[in-house]
Amino acid sequence: MAPQLHQRVRKLFDEALDRPEAERLAFLEAACSGDAEVFQAVARLLVAHGRSQSFLGEKPSRPQRIGRYAIVGELGRGSMGIVYDAVDSLIGRKIALKVIHVQGLAGGAEADSLRERLFREARSGGALFHPGIVVVFDVGQEGETAFFAMERVDGPSLQELLASGRKIERSEALDILRQAAVALDYAHQHGVIHRDIKPANIMLEKGVTVKVADFSIAKADFAQATATATGMVLGTPSYMSPEQIEAKPLDGRSDQFSLAVVAFELLTGTRPFSADSIAGLAHKIVYEPRPSAQAADRSLPAAVDEVFGRGLAKSPGDRYASCAEFVAALVAAVHRAPAPVISTVAGKSSARTRLRYWVAGGMVAVALILAAVIHQTVTPAPKPPVTRVQPPPAEKAAPPPVVPVTPVPEPAAPTATEKQPVRDNAARGRELYEEALVASGERRALLRQAADLGEPRAMVDLGEIYREGSGNGTKDEREAMRWFRKAADAGSTWGMVYLGAMYELGTGNPEDDSRAVYWYQKASEGGNPDAMFDLGTMFENGRGVAKNLTRARSLYRQSAALGNTDAKAALARLQ
Repeated sequence: MAPQLHQRVRKLFDEALDRPEAERLAFLEAACSGDAEVFQAVARLLVAHGRSQSFLGEKPSRPQRIGRYAIVGELGRGSMGIVYDAVDSLIGRKIALKVIHVQGLAGGAEADSLRERLFREARSGGALFHPGIVVVFDVGQEGETAFFAMERVDGPSLQELLASGRKIERSEALDILRQAAVALDYAHQHGVIHRDIKPANIMLEKGVTVKVADFSIAKADFAQATATATGMVLGTPSYMSPEQIEAKPLDGRSDQFSLAVVAFELLTGTRPFSADSIAGLAHKIVYEPRPSAQAADRSLPAAVDEVFGRGLAKSPGDRYASCAEFVAALVAAVHRAPAPVISTVAGKSSARTRLRYWVAGGMVAVALILAAVIHQTVTPAPKPPVTRVQPPPAEKAAPPPVVPVTPVPEPAAPTATEKQPVRDNAARGRELYEEALVASGERRALLRQAADLGEPRAMVDLGEIYREGSGNGTKDEREAMRWFRKAADAGSTWGMVYLGAMYELGTGNPEDDSRAVYWYQKASEGGNPDAMFDLGTMFENGRGVAKNLTRARSLYRQSAALGNTDAKAALARLQ
């Protein structure tokens, strides 16, 4: 069916539903004006709608058993059927049993076609085995009911979480998106497209671990003439990609579009596309400009709109190469840091490696420029949902190291007439820092002035200079500790990472794994991928914290999703 014809059918269908049931046929005959094709298409939609409403509206007594599965209770109802809490009587395993009354969704040959497609898609989805995907154990049919035995997730769906009214912190939202992206990319690599990514299909095991559901269920094409009714029942138009609406060939970038819609909703509290009718909604998705996330939430950086501009692009070719790449770019934009340099500091990624590595002589300027790009932490990043590691008793609220520090003269406090607004100091600090990047002999002095005005990147760079004795500075590891600590207190996750690494390596102070864990933890909460990797190694090796491979894998997974190559290798090693 041509897009224009399809839009007319959907428009007439919506208008017919707005009328009493007894008046719909007369309205349709008058509106179609003898166009038999449109009349029949809309009539099929109305018939299918009546069947689905009848099936879903009824609440028959719960069956005691379907196949070999004993029904314990009901987990939920949706547009496709009912999900039961059940037990596999053969092995005693708790499962979620999704049942679909095929005849309630389509009749005659369409029912047979739908049933065949359901089982075909179930076989494709059932071949996926990934910790972020709900496992399909079994499929079958009993009478007119098709059933799917799936892994039972102990936790709510993202849709339930949104409906509960509980505030989802920005860091928590980004973590959910990261995990979902990894699962989707795995499916795409195995030739499976989900086609119905939405909050209801993103489950949260224990409220933390993402499990993408319904890979086993067919997602009928939105505009296929022979499956229009099925598309109406099964589809979720608000999250559909333009190519899905237009019944064009799909690949993983269609799922990426849907994930971007979910991301927009999580970060702004509103969906990017809404309309009073399905036809109007489809038109917005396919033809209209994309809305601004920053306009919906002024606290978001402008860079976020650039990321959504690609993730929600009308053409799949204009989107990111993978879901993980989209989410990594979104995380970087939210944290106001450029995505390409997340894990590319001269080919190194871990904090321990960075502290052992330094570019000497004439390459110092290049190193400082790279550091300037990496250490953009204008505002502290939000906290992701990770298990909190309590600070060690010896360092409540993380005090400075007990090793005496050589005093560094501070500039005299300004008089009342010399004081400037905080915003002016911050702006001047940024200007001085930029001047320091291209300066020669006066670089350290400029960095010191910028640091005194509160510029955290300058504090980190000063710490690096004192740590290595470069950039016209005298090597002084204790002074390096002082500047890393000041940067950490100013909210710089890189200051926290370096501080943790120095405690772990015993550099500038006695070795203290518990303090290293504490600072890696704080940097991880700020979304720093290197800190997630370093904290993961502490959990893997049981240093400063109880050994926990599950926790290590989770941290490696988060870090790898942000592009840390060391984390990817560690994750592969632990799989």
